[in-house]
Amino acid sequence: MDSSTQSTDHKLQFSLEVLQIYRADLTVTSPLEQPHEVEVEEDVLVMIKLENPGNGEDTFRLEAEVITDSIITEDLDVTISFVSDMVTLGAGSLQTIPVIVKLPENTPAATPVQIRIKMTSQGNEGIEDSETLVLSAKQDHRWEIDANYLGNELRNRTIISQPGETNQIMMEAKNVGNLEDDISLETTINVIYSGSDISTGWNASGTSVENISVNSTVNLAVNWFVPENSWNGSIMQITVDLSSRGEIIDTIIFYVEVPHIEKWNAISSQVDLEIDPDGSSIDLEIIQLGNAPSKAFATVYVNGSNNWIVETPEELPILEPGESAMMTLNITPPQNAQHGKTVELHVRLREGTSLSETIVPLRVSVIHQFDLDGESPWVISSEGGFPHATLLNEGNAPTTISLNVRSVPTGWTVTGDTTIVLSVGEIRGIPIQIIPDMNWNGETYTIKIEAIDELGNVDEILLDTTKQDYSWASSPIISAVNGDNVLLKIHGTNSQTLVLDGSQGLLEWDSREGWLWPAFQSISDGEITINSEEGLVYTSYVSMPSIRDGFCTLNNDPNNILASCSISNGTGDYDYTLLLIDDKGKLIDSLSGTLGDNMSLDNANLSAINWAPEPGIRTLILRAMDSRGIEFASISIDYEIIRSDWNIGLTGIELIGTGKNQQIQITTIRENQNLLSEADCLLTVESDDYIGEHIIDPSGVYLLPKIDRPPIPDGSELVIQFNCAFPWNVESNLNDNEVRIILTGGKDTDEGIQDFETGLASALLVIGLASALAWLVKNHRERKEMMQITEKAIMQHLSKKNKSPIVTEEVKEEEEEIENTTSLEKDEKELNAQNEVEEVIEEELDEFELRLRRLGKL
Repeated sequence: MDSSTQSTDHKLQFSLEVLQIYRADLTVTSPLEQPHEVEVEEDVLVMIKLENPGNGEDTFRLEAEVITDSIITEDLDVTISFVSDMVTLGAGSLQTIPVIVKLPENTPAATPVQIRIKMTSQGNEGIEDSETLVLSAKQDHRWEIDANYLGNELRNRTIISQPGETNQIMMEAKNVGNLEDDISLETTINVIYSGSDISTGWNASGTSVENISVNSTVNLAVNWFVPENSWNGSIMQITVDLSSRGEIIDTIIFYVEVPHIEKWNAISSQVDLEIDPDGSSIDLEIIQLGNAPSKAFATVYVNGSNNWIVETPEELPILEPGESAMMTLNITPPQNAQHGKTVELHVRLREGTSLSETIVPLRVSVIHQFDLDGESPWVISSEGGFPHATLLNEGNAPTTISLNVRSVPTGWTVTGDTTIVLSVGEIRGIPIQIIPDMNWNGETYTIKIEAIDELGNVDEILLDTTKQDYSWASSPIISAVNGDNVLLKIHGTNSQTLVLDGSQGLLEWDSREGWLWPAFQSISDGEITINSEEGLVYTSYVSMPSIRDGFCTLNNDPNNILASCSISNGTGDYDYTLLLIDDKGKLIDSLSGTLGDNMSLDNANLSAINWAPEPGIRTLILRAMDSRGIEFASISIDYEIIRSDWNIGLTGIELIGTGKNQQIQITTIRENQNLLSEADCLLTVESDDYIGEHIIDPSGVYLLPKIDRPPIPDGSELVIQFNCAFPWNVESNLNDNEVRIILTGGKDTDEGIQDFETGLASALLVIGLASALAWLVKNHRERKEMMQITEKAIMQHLSKKNKSPIVTEEVKEEEEEIENTTSLEKDEKELNAQNEVEEVIEEELDEFELRLRRLGKL
């Protein structure tokens, strides 16, 4: 620049304008502690301080946002409210304003929720400030409870609950809170009793569930129990508190009421169930089993037979629950009622709609009564004869009669069945006969027949005897069904005999050695004439056939006897009796009953479990009888009864002695040998072609059989077996009935000893004679003396020979007495005995005799 042109005076004018500085400052003043825990769906007051640190007035825009992360998503609808979202502040001024924040229901509990609050300068939007507010939602114990009973709300509802039962009601609970939660049902009860109810044991309880996630539903139960003895009208109030981790979220109250129970019972445990034929009174205990004071109405009847009369009281008393009273019943059975036939007494107790029934078995008490009747004379021939005598069962049960014949002359014999089983109303002839002594000339004797039943009742008759050529070989008391042909047997008759019945004419001979008598009518004084010479009196009882058919069966297995009868159907009531009898006249079992109109009986079973027959051939008879005592079906079976609960075992065998006197001894073991007192048992001895049998008594005090050795050579095997005849042919162990031995020692050892002794004597005699002759040649003067000495030596030796067998026999006897010693001990004893004999002999000899003995030994 040219300075010549520049003025030296300059004037500089300028203006200054202060630019506005924009600043913003935001601070959260409340809450100070963060994260701050708040309730969901509740307004939370947050205080913020706004400051304008700039140099001029400025307007700020307020806004807020939720900071999202993996837990807090955009779906979380947090509400944030400002009093005004535009705030104007002067330079350097500040202002505190409230901010309302509300967390939604779905805010997860215990999870930080970050909210950024921001202020932005409107003068320069690039100027802003913000601060993060951290809130945390408290756990919200909120549940949706569904408590219904039979489709109705449970609250304040009354539920009817039976006594003695445990009941249950279910509830649904949904966690609509904001965190996994627990829930439990806590119960309390209050019982309001009715009347005199003092029952105890009322209770109620609830269940609980833990760790239920949000929006999950669970089932909870309330259980309660009403005591058995609680009364009608008693009420239990149940209070249910729904608790969630110590916080009661709901309370439900409902009621349980006891309904009216109508129940009765009749107890007959103390009742005598047997009714006297003329009637009896029984007392039944009536018990009130309901739960309210009331009375029952009784109905009583008998099932199983007609014409029973039962009288009941007009009215029963009112009883409180648990009380009892006696009800007396007067019961009269029908005239034809039989003992053993059970009927049912039905006792019905009714109250309102309830009905209880008790069935009491009844039967008529037993009456044992019979009649023994007979007419003289008792016709007897040389072959014997049956009496004209009857037995009638007048009782109401089958009975067993034992017969005894008294005053029987010497030499006379009584035969036949002495035990009889009679059905109710049955009549039979006496099944015994007397056979006279062969020397009887017809003298009259009075015979007493005595009958005794199982209770000891006794009846007796006296019959005078008379002798005829013909007599009854079967009972002259005929019991038959109309249309039958009865076989009559008469001693002294045969097919050539003329037998005439005064009522029915000539009788026909039967191949069964008797006469056929047609049963058409009952005859009280019938008479049969034999060859127009003698007559025999009989009595017949002919009944019409049974109105029903029957069939009886017995199986053949004695170990499992099955006895049964069937009866066909028919019109009207039908009384029957089934009898199972053995061949000894013992009543094993019986069964009585009544069949109604058009009723049948299928396989009525009788038991033989109490039958304990003796071993042998035994018989069972099954009879079916009607109410008249008439048999309409029967069967009999023979059984082979074998008893095997015993054992005889052969344990050892040994030879005793030698030679022809040798014996064989067998050792044994026994079990229940006392059962075999009547058994027929043998020891069978076999070897090659030899067979021998020896009878033994296995029931004796000792059983150590010893038999003579059979004539069998040494080296042969001898087999000995034990066996018994039927019915003892089976024992508990059949594997110990045989022993075997090889025979030895059959040759007699005494023969060798005798030969040796004879040779020794001969040698001694020759030596003695030779010595004597030598001495005679040498010295004639000593001849006479030598002869005397020789004579003496010979006599002494002969004396020794006679003594030797005696000693041997003594040793033999000693050996036989010691049976259990070994052969070595026997030999040792024999040798010692012989040495002792020799020592005794040598002590008695003089010098000359000793020399002679030594020469003999050489």
